[in-house]
Amino acid sequence: MKNVFALLLCAFVFSACGNPGQGSSGNSFSDIQISGLLPASSQTTTNTIPGFSWDSVTYADYYELQIAGSSDALETADKITCSSNSYTPSNSLSINSNHYWRVRAVKPEGETTQWSDTFILSIESFIPMVNLTGGQFSMGNSWDTEDKFTASELYVHDVIVSDFSISETEITWAQWKEVYDWAIENGYSFANPGQAGNSGISEGDTEDEPVVNINWRDAMTWCNAASEYQNLPPAYLYDSSVIRDSRDSNETACDNTEFNLSSKGYRLPTEAEWEYAARGGNNDTDDSPYAGSSTLNDVAWYLDNSSDDTQPVGAKQPNELGLYDMSGNVWEWCWDWFEEDYYEISDLNDPTGPSAGTYRIFRGGCWKGYAVTCHISSRSRTNPYRIYDAVGFRPVLSSE
Repeated sequence: MKNVFALLLCAFVFSACGNPGQGSSGNSFSDIQISGLLPASSQTTTNTIPGFSWDSVTYADYYELQIAGSSDALETADKITCSSNSYTPSNSLSINSNHYWRVRAVKPEGETTQWSDTFILSIESFIPMVNLTGGQFSMGNSWDTEDKFTASELYVHDVIVSDFSISETEITWAQWKEVYDWAIENGYSFANPGQAGNSGISEGDTEDEPVVNINWRDAMTWCNAASEYQNLPPAYLYDSSVIRDSRDSNETACDNTEFNLSSKGYRLPTEAEWEYAARGGNNDTDDSPYAGSSTLNDVAWYLDNSSDDTQPVGAKQPNELGLYDMSGNVWEWCWDWFEEDYYEISDLNDPTGPSAGTYRIFRGGCWKGYAVTCHISSRSRTNPYRIYDAVGFRPVLSSE
């Protein structure tokens, strides 16, 4: 009688709990499909790269996670080994991109579950960005050689730029301050604190006006801070160290910084990228000398209509890409050093300007400039340590 009872008890336990070769659901281990994936499919996060998690699986020794830029790419994506049912990514995920991911469990002897459903995570920047498909264009003043700002813009030459994304607007005081405050608390130093518009908040300018009174070094260092703020790898290094100080005492590092176009962090646009974006990229539908219209008043704040003041970003008509104020409001810092005849020797593919120089480029014209300064091709420059109440910037991100 005791033997019969023991057999019945074993049968009950086996039925309720499954045998050692099955998952907790009672299915064969190889038939299990993991559920409970977070972030949920088609979720969008802003200003952060979230951790991944999923339901645990009985008898799993470890988990394999795949992340890729498309569902097709998952088939050949590297498998990330996870010892538990969660994964915290490093700064390897790109902002302003979709990320496809899935996971499966693995037993000690190598047997695997089915892959989970594929989930999609979108990571957006706290800076609204516009994606550009790269292409070839003619760079320089091709409109009117008499109506020019400087002679250096006259040599028209072909340039090819790769895909990238660019801020929809000039960086506002609110965006600058958000990153600046975080940066100061996290070991950064700046030569200048910046200012909201040409007058400042105390004099009536608003947080939606572009930040000004920041030099090239400040803008470059802020890009590094914005990258770390969003868990991205900083673009600008010197002697293998991240640049976190734009003060004059660190000028050697700032003025000799290097970056590569494949860096995933925020950076200043190259002069070629800036002009390609201002022209509307491969959506350029006309031959206007201004960014978005042949009528300057439609797209730009400049001397004749600005009321002698900077204006909130995005108030004028955008160009073909949806970019605002590429002509007028404030000049915008670019990466490149200035050289008078550089256009004549420029590389065809993704030019980054001279390797050294005295002045850094800014583009686009400003609220107190003449119409000619707002030409897409107009170039200006100054020392990287100087500040002006009519110069700001907009960052870019390289595409994967």
